[in-house]
Amino acid sequence: MKTKSVTLYISYDGYMQPSGVNIITGKTLLSALKKTMNQHCYGITGKTPDKILQKMDDVGGDGCDYIISIIQDNGTLIYRCDE
Repeated sequence: MKTKSVTLYISYDGYMQPSGVNIITGKTLLSALKKTMNQHCYGITGKTPDKILQKMDDVGGDGCDYIISIIQDNGTLIYRCDE
């Protein structure tokens, strides 16, 4: 039985790397978001996707890269920095 994974498309302004789009895949939305936070130097952890996204709102999208938006593979915009 094949397990469905979650793919996230992250658009960002780069501080530590050129600006662009990253594609990150995880077994679940939570694991994909944790990989995203690690890769873009946010240092944010949480037990649910909602907690991680709320903490991102609190810091205004600013890690070592400035995350502009995160779109899930089903087309859902799950995060957009409004600053």
